[in-house]
Amino acid sequence: MDAHKKKCEVCLRGKQSSLPFVSEKPKGSKVALEIIFSDICGPFETPTIGGSKYFITFVDDHTIMLWIYTIKLKSEALEVFKRFKVVVEKESEKSIKS
Repeated sequence: MDAHKKKCEVCLRGKQSSLPFVSEKPKGSKVALEIIFSDICGPFETPTIGGSKYFITFVDDHTIMLWIYTIKLKSEALEVFKRFKVVVEKESEKSIKS
């Protein structure tokens, strides 16, 4: 078979065009405190002056407001969230949904 006429499958696929990938944009929240994202970071080698080796963040999806709390142990996360929830719901007069 003539080398010039041989069709390389990889070459043919590389030349094919395709439609752009269309992803559905996440709906997001419509009001403050509808969706709160959280993350715990650590442990860090050097603790804070108060002895914390972790920090926990809370981010409101709608306003992009960020709250950061330092914690000594990961097991403190639930208690910190409960305190956070009380404070933000009282200040905003809204409830955290998710």
